[in-house]
Amino acid sequence: MGSMSKRMNITIKTVAELVDAFGGTQAFADWADVGMSAVSNWIAMGAVPRGYHYRLDRECRARHLDVDPGFFDRSPKWPEKPKKSVTADAAA
Repeated sequence: MGSMSKRMNITIKTVAELVDAFGGTQAFADWADVGMSAVSNWIAMGAVPRGYHYRLDRECRARHLDVDPGFFDRSPKWPEKPKKSVTADAAA
């Protein structure tokens, strides 16, 4: 049994577990092309923005990572930036 891998197959259920599986905050930030603070915020919020879901799902499959089926469903819809409206005063 000494030849067995120390890494156990676990089902990834949290962003923190996912980041660890990618090799840590810096490795995940590099993969996502964002800063480490963004990844830290995602861990704190417990969600990865939806815009990464498709690519993240494909990457997890390529890495043979077992991700909980509901992982991507738990991500909240991130608020959109407010759109600037043109008022009558600004148009004049």
